[in-house]
Amino acid sequence: MSGGLIQCGGCGRRMTSTSITPGNGRTKRYFYYRCTKPLESSGTCPGPKIVSAEKVETKVWQVVSSILKDPKTLRAGFDAFVESERTAIPNHKREAKAWAEKLAEADRKRSRCQDMAAEGLITFEELGEKLLVLEEARKAAQRELEALKGKRDRIAELEQDRDALLASLIQIGSEALDTLTPDEKHQLYRILRLEVVVREDRTVEVSGAFGDSFDVCTLESQCRIALR
Repeated sequence: MSGGLIQCGGCGRRMTSTSITPGNGRTKRYFYYRCTKPLESSGTCPGPKIVSAEKVETKVWQVVSSILKDPKTLRAGFDAFVESERTAIPNHKREAKAWAEKLAEADRKRSRCQDMAAEGLITFEELGEKLLVLEEARKAAQRELEALKGKRDRIAELEQDRDALLASLIQIGSEALDTLTPDEKHQLYRILRLEVVVREDRTVEVSGAFGDSFDVCTLESQCRIALR
């Protein structure tokens, strides 16, 4: 779950992976996730400084694999996630049209100002000031248009990932999930937009494109999964 998938619930920072070799002639390495806050000089983090990678990954995979083995539930959760993303940008066509009109208006004003300067109606100093204001307006409109496009592209990508994942699960069968390599699991986590948070009480919270959040009990106890 490296690469930003796991987060410290105490300070919100992404946790990084690390390993330890005890020594004393032993060569086995133990892997952990650690919060980066204690490494900084700006105070300490109330969350756990270090957690066993094996324990976290085992419990998270139990949650994810149980969802993947139930395609009907997975589709329902994915559909709900996509719809929540879509409702976050209501009337995006109208909003995009409005920003496109503002961009076109800035271009028209820029052309008029240049004509006025050429005709001597305004000084070149005044022209420069007006063009600076108009350029800022143009950049703002372009940023908003790009942001809207990015949101639409994200929704389209989510839908494509959902369809491809469900088709793949039908093809390989749920039993094959138990034989996936760590890299293959990581790829699935990316598709599912997985987010893992290790809380201060060492409770692990799992959420993603499969719907509501799940609580996985503390790392020291057996895994009991409850829908929030």
